[in-house]
Amino acid sequence: MRIFITGKPGSGKTTLVRKLTSYLLEKKIRVTGFYTEEMRTGGKRTGFKLTTIPDGKIDILASIKPPGIPFGRYFVKIEGIAKGIDAIRREGDLYIIDEIGPMEMKHPDFIPSINNILKSENNLIAVVHRKMTHIAREGEEIYQLTRENRDRLFEKLKKEFNVE
Repeated sequence: MRIFITGKPGSGKTTLVRKLTSYLLEKKIRVTGFYTEEMRTGGKRTGFKLTTIPDGKIDILASIKPPGIPFGRYFVKIEGIAKGIDAIRREGDLYIIDEIGPMEMKHPDFIPSINNILKSENNLIAVVHRKMTHIAREGEEIYQLTRENRDRLFEKLKKEFNVE
């Protein structure tokens, strides 16, 4: 099973990935990968953190504070992306990648690591930047997530994994 999720910022992509990850881990599926979440201070976004699966280790992906590779108003932390790359290089029954986007691609090993998974037949749930949906192969599901369909999509994806 290979599923790609895209959507506008704030549509719930990471929330969906976190819920699916928790569900699948409860069902004893060997899940590996990472998800990213916003960091906020005083209601303002100050960066992004990366959490590896299944160990839950957290690293900084990007911050408004240097050092790092400039990317818009953020500084991308190569060490944080490296932790995500390490997680997707582990053995697993299902790979979760949140997200495949331009910020993550600042690390030189990210694209080769992603390409290895994309070329494989491994089970995959990947959040992709809206300008990168072309990475899915013909026949692979691409879901456009919205606030209106996110709960239905969670239930649908739970059923697709046949572990109820």
